[in-house]
Amino acid sequence: MAINLLKEFVKLESKSSVLLLLAVFMAVALANSPWSWVYAAWIEHPFAFSLSHFQAHFSLASIVNDGLMTVFFLLISLEVKRGFLIGELNSRKKAALPFIASFGGILAAALVYLLINRDSPESVQGWAIPTATDIAFSSAILLLLGKAVPRSLRLLLTTLAIIDDLGAILIIAIFYSAHFQIFYLLLAICCFLILLFLNRSGIARLPLQLGLGFLLWFFILQSHISPPTAGVLIGFTVPLAASPDGSGSPLQKLELALHPWVSYLILPIFVFVNGGLSLAHTTLSMFLNPLTLGIILGLFIGKQIGVFTSCWLAARSKLARLPDGLTWAHLYGMSVLTGIGFTMNLFIGVLAFPEDLARLNLVKLGVFSASFLSASCGYFILRRVTRRKISSRR
Repeated sequence: MAINLLKEFVKLESKSSVLLLLAVFMAVALANSPWSWVYAAWIEHPFAFSLSHFQAHFSLASIVNDGLMTVFFLLISLEVKRGFLIGELNSRKKAALPFIASFGGILAAALVYLLINRDSPESVQGWAIPTATDIAFSSAILLLLGKAVPRSLRLLLTTLAIIDDLGAILIIAIFYSAHFQIFYLLLAICCFLILLFLNRSGIARLPLQLGLGFLLWFFILQSHISPPTAGVLIGFTVPLAASPDGSGSPLQKLELALHPWVSYLILPIFVFVNGGLSLAHTTLSMFLNPLTLGIILGLFIGKQIGVFTSCWLAARSKLARLPDGLTWAHLYGMSVLTGIGFTMNLFIGVLAFPEDLARLNLVKLGVFSASFLSASCGYFILRRVTRRKISSRR
């Protein structure tokens, strides 16, 4: 079952990359068209909601970033929980290499960014932007290479990218949340404890759990913690064991139900709303801006050095071993692909520089440039490795 879920996961992610590219092109085209002001005004158009004494003000951007991204984080949480309990991370031996590789990549990418921005205090808060690997686009590159790519390489890259997302979620919760509102934070903790109790008691009622999950999200929103964090907490409390009525695992049913919606709708909408890179007055100096350069080098240089070096050290120290069928050349090509960033990177950029359109444009420029470099170089490295391997068999 776990292997089938992984195959379905990779297939969905790879197909969704086409929609993500289309969303990018549409967003960039609109941002650079005579109707760019309509696009910007539409995204930031204010809405209001009132119920009794409660009033809320939001925009399309906040609906997407605070609401729809919670569903994305929920899916990531479900995938991580399943992986730890019955999937590709269910033993120390299986989990060691992707965890070590992810940690090394995150650390190196952040250090490269901070090194370049050490004299730019206004940009330092974007240190986490180059830390995550995009699952959809990195999986799509491996698919372009066909069946010559070992299955173990696909598994390692997918697992590493999921762990990267988990690391990014922790970073967001710790470093990118404003001052807490204690009252609402306590209410959120109460909701989470009730969800944990239901899980431990074997009560598998998805409508009840999702209703409590909505309250948890609302209280986290009011407590000034990044709202998508609620998705992670909800996901960890969804039971994996089969329901008493024999209808299957609530976690796996919810994961299978959410994945198409996230891949084919939520992520393309997020990219369309946040991916509008304005190319007006783009100059070489914009690429050399510490913020842009830090993201480009953090993703393209930091990630590959961090991932490859940490894997080599882990293998030498026998903390982990390379999966069967992989060579160090395979691993280096995969390390380069981990520099492909997108959804999570843009999301962290929005949190790091809220309403700072100039810096957000530099963030997009950096993420897009680094992703193109990493995808191109990683593809050609792995194509060369796989062709050499095929030739040696003949």
